[in-house]
Amino acid sequence: VGLLTLPGTARHPHQTMPAVVLLNDAAGMDQRSFRYAEQLRHAGFAVLDVELYVLSMDGAGPPAAFDRAHEAARLGRALRALRRHPDVDFTAFAAIGFGRGAHAVALASSANDDTRDLVARVLLYPGCGSLGAALREAGEGSPAPSGPVLIVHGGDDGANTQTDCETLAARLAVAGSEARVIRYRGAGYGWDIPSAGDGTTLLEGPDGQRTRAMGWPELAEMSAAQAAAFVAAALARASR
Repeated sequence: VGLLTLPGTARHPHQTMPAVVLLNDAAGMDQRSFRYAEQLRHAGFAVLDVELYVLSMDGAGPPAAFDRAHEAARLGRALRALRRHPDVDFTAFAAIGFGRGAHAVALASSANDDTRDLVARVLLYPGCGSLGAALREAGEGSPAPSGPVLIVHGGDDGANTQTDCETLAARLAVAGSEARVIRYRGAGYGWDIPSAGDGTTLLEGPDGQRTRAMGWPELAEMSAAQAAAFVAAALARASR
């Protein structure tokens, strides 16, 4: 299903821990998700790192077109696996989505048995415009995501404009979700990507278009810490 990381601290034999799913974009697991997993692990969470599309050993990429049903199934399978793990508290989960992975996280409904326990969500550079369109397409009558939602994007990211992300947050709020937006001034798309060569790389954006990303290591550490703090607070409220 994915790579499971458990906290290194000793636990009581009968004590379980909360868990978070990291749902990657089409690029698969890399240093981005590892950084968030480390922050969450040190905060006492189990972390399941999941590829949105399984990349073949020969380096072949994802399908030519994104498949929303497949993406929902990947998230649902991850949550089912966590419910079966003896060390995991299966009463509530959180999920963090990167790029296209944020679509499945945001579209998951509390009416779905697989994702009913998903009580907090973080959407990292989700393609706010295309995600807003996907939510409209899902239907006004569809249940809103349960629990609070954090939308994080770069101020210089053309794939996640301030207007689109604020509109997305407003749509979620009208539907009944507590939505918050963090905008990083000077950051573009995928600021948490590992730097290589001249510092830039191309990522498969949420709408399927190749998007140039430039790593910003210091900001990446801060965004991972903020995401972990948001998730921790939300899960603490849900467990009361």
